Amino acid sequence: MLGLLLLYLIYLTVYRLWLCPIAKFPGPRLAALTLWYEFYYDAIKYGKYTFRIAEMHKKYGPIVRISPYELHIDDSEYYEVLYSRGTPRNKYEFYTTQFGTPLSVFSAVEHEQHKILRSHMNPFFSMARVRRLEPTIQALVDKLCQRLREWKGTGASINIQYAYTAFATDVVTEYTMGPGHLYLDAPDFVPMWSDTISGIAKSGVIFKHFPWMFPIFMSLPPMIVTALNPGMNLFLEHQRRCDRRIRDILESNEAEQIQEKVLDGVMQPTLFHDILSSKLPGIYKSHKRLAQEMQVVIGAGAETTAKALAFITFYLLNNPEKQRKLKQELAALDPKQSATLVQFEQMPYLNGVILEGLRLSYGLSTRLQRSAPYHALKYKEWTIPPNTPVGMTSLFMHHNEKIFPDSYTFTPERWLDPEERKYLEKYMVSFSKGSRQCVGMNLARTEMFLVIPKIFRTVDLELFETTVEDVRIIHDLFLPFPKTDSSKATKSRKTTALEPKATHNRGLSRRLHTVSSCDIPSGFNLALHLQPYHYSFFSIAPVFDLVFALSDSVKTPKLDTDSFVAFDHAAAGHEGIHCSLSGSFIAKPCTAQEVAFYESSTQHPAFREFMPTFIGTLSSGDQQQSIVAAASQQGATVLPPSISSSTSETPAPTSPPPNAAKDESWVPSGGKKLDTGISIVLENVASGFKRPNVLDVKLGARLWADDAPLTKRSKLDAVSKETTSSSMGFRIAGMKVWTGVNGETDEGSKTDPYATKYEGAEGARGEVIEKDGYKRYDKWYGRSFHAENVKEGFEVFLAGAKAGSIDRSKIVAQRLADELNTVQHVLQSEESRMYSASVLIVYEGDPEAMERALQEEKNPKKAALEADEDEDEDEDFDLQLQSDGTFQVVDFPVDQNGAPQQAINITIDPETAQAQLEQLEEEEDEEDPPKVLDLRLIDFAHANWTPGEGPDENSLAGVRNLVKMFSELAAE
Repeated sequence: MLGLLLLYLIYLTVYRLWLCPIAKFPGPRLAALTLWYEFYYDAIKYGKYTFRIAEMHKKYGPIVRISPYELHIDDSEYYEVLYSRGTPRNKYEFYTTQFGTPLSVFSAVEHEQHKILRSHMNPFFSMARVRRLEPTIQALVDKLCQRLREWKGTGASINIQYAYTAFATDVVTEYTMGPGHLYLDAPDFVPMWSDTISGIAKSGVIFKHFPWMFPIFMSLPPMIVTALNPGMNLFLEHQRRCDRRIRDILESNEAEQIQEKVLDGVMQPTLFHDILSSKLPGIYKSHKRLAQEMQVVIGAGAETTAKALAFITFYLLNNPEKQRKLKQELAALDPKQSATLVQFEQMPYLNGVILEGLRLSYGLSTRLQRSAPYHALKYKEWTIPPNTPVGMTSLFMHHNEKIFPDSYTFTPERWLDPEERKYLEKYMVSFSKGSRQCVGMNLARTEMFLVIPKIFRTVDLELFETTVEDVRIIHDLFLPFPKTDSSKATKSRKTTALEPKATHNRGLSRRLHTVSSCDIPSGFNLALHLQPYHYSFFSIAPVFDLVFALSDSVKTPKLDTDSFVAFDHAAAGHEGIHCSLSGSFIAKPCTAQEVAFYESSTQHPAFREFMPTFIGTLSSGDQQQSIVAAASQQGATVLPPSISSSTSETPAPTSPPPNAAKDESWVPSGGKKLDTGISIVLENVASGFKRPNVLDVKLGARLWADDAPLTKRSKLDAVSKETTSSSMGFRIAGMKVWTGVNGETDEGSKTDPYATKYEGAEGARGEVIEKDGYKRYDKWYGRSFHAENVKEGFEVFLAGAKAGSIDRSKIVAQRLADELNTVQHVLQSEESRMYSASVLIVYEGDPEAMERALQEEKNPKKAALEADEDEDEDEDFDLQLQSDGTFQVVDFPVDQNGAPQQAINITIDPETAQAQLEQLEEEEDEEDPPKVLDLRLIDFAHANWTPGEGPDENSLAGVRNLVKMFSELAAE
């Protein structure tokens, strides 16, 4: 036994240091070998691993390997690549397990699950929504200031962190769940609550390594838990309060009832009423998930905002000259102390104070890992394998001396120049960036804009035994911590008493062992995909990871049938195709042969580039005909974000059975449902397009494989002879073209010469069907063409690229010709046979989205920079606050050629300005970046790799003629 253990340790050492996919990256050998290295610096040396990583970068360069599975990058220019808004990024489960809220949006590892959950939270935290509740927040600001003034003359000092935590907690609870916690009413601001939240953050350094300790700790009797950690009593009460509040909401849980009460003014709409009234599947509205979400929202909204406010307060009190500048600006622009949020947001120096305070309070100081689930990341000369966690850190970003000179000094003036501010904000990551940027950032900013002016105009404070060393960050424990917890002490003037000692509590949070939700239909399970890395603390080698992963597979996630919907963008093919709720992938009936072809495509990387990403398969399961999802453990890409890693006892076949061709392959395909008992899960190629125009072109003159029955051969030969398949090597199998709202075509678009011909009763063969602004053309439409007029069919398809006087059809045609030319070279280099395979073409039919996509291609850096700016801000005008409280609107018009014209000045009142801003801020969050087009090879029911038999000339003939066709259309 000892010998086996020794052998395993030797194997593990060799694998991690020399054989694993990230073995080539520089870094300490001990860090690459074991997680105990990180544990030592974080748990034993108490939050020092971030600073050890900084030392690694000095020695090894901008990219280092910091654990057996994780990389870290210190390069400010790469932040926007890693934390992308439009490209899927997963979180690292090792990081998300530390707080025991696996069902919350914070803990959503997969990109698509996060996108589903986050999309129903974004509107509630939009700037327009926050502004509507400004009076509620302002009332709490007034209460905070009044409470602080009450301490004047008492002889006691105040730990301002406690006061701000009480305030921020009351704001976020009032805003998201209705009745607040009323911590501002407590005589001492409930100091144990602030210490408890900090303790929860600190506990993460232990529990992310040992998540199994959560249920043990939380299963202890409450009296024992409280005895072990007094601060936990308040945390447990917080959990119970969240639980009760969610239960109260759910007891009146009919969405219609909630909406009626909100509209009638009976109750204030809250975040959780919004979620319950949404179209989310029922599993996302469960009591357990919403209670966890409430815990996370309140904890995150309280502590990070309070820390920022406390740091800003310290730096202003420690710099009288900067405090004087702020007060001068407030006196000049708000002499009556009646400014609104919109007015505060226009004050330059106040903005500088808040931005500098955010920079030096960091938000989350921990590294935030992201991984690219489907494709490798490129950093300089390095290729980072898919699904590899890569982290970056706000401390390193905010102390880059090239960007923020004298970075440890509080300097609001660095933000005053508009152009310089625009540049610096690109590197400000207190709220992170990308699709997982802090959802509550607008609320947090609002609190700061309302609190700081009020505090420094109505409350007279001075520092009490606090220096810069007391706020200098020396511990990274998820949140930044200085050398003591009582680092931001202030007192009212004319007081002499010492500040009471702060208690240091180690708060813990609960971890619930549940299988995460996934984006698949009710009754679907997904079999295990081998991940490149597993975060298990004790064993990392793939063979052992598989054992640990399988041990968690006994639970199967069950979802509502609403999780999958009928796919609406199929241009041709079988019925029964479904699309995930997020729209990222599809499940379509298939044969085992098609599955085998996808699985073996890993040996043909060039060909695979033109295939939809293969996710896995779904196959018929138990006696109740439930669906069991299976996935290849060889060659399949990493699980899509919305599918979880549960497994079934009966995996789907990874190669076709001996009689597959006879039993399954030749099922009639004329739009009928393919019933083989297997569905394949693929990337949805149409995802990411606002109005996808879709064309399915069937390849080959010969449409049958060698094992086809004679009757089938004769039938398909007749189809080929009667259509362009025989003469051109391709035929149009179906298409759909966006023509505008109510089916009206854009001006200047190509008129379909066959539209009248196919008008008739619903369901008639070849009918052109208009639906939701689309024209749909079935296979009979494509079969009506011959070699001399088939170009007209492609002109109809490209008509969607014409809008008014702008004709982008030639751009689309030329790009398709180029793409197809690449496909031609790929097919010439491969040895395969594909019968009845298709080329799937998708391009953007929405003119505005198309134009945005083309502009982003021309200037990607500019587009990325603009995406990081406030998305709700209109770039065509500027609001300038005047001393009388009104706004001067400076409009910068341009002529039809884009040349700037003379500026126009208009004076408007604050209410009108706020209404205009709210209208702009109602834009939908997190839109996918626009795409011009995409092209893939699909439908491999009768496809095989055929080594030694040469290229597939049958398919190549069609591809060559398509290249010629689109080249001619581009040249016309």
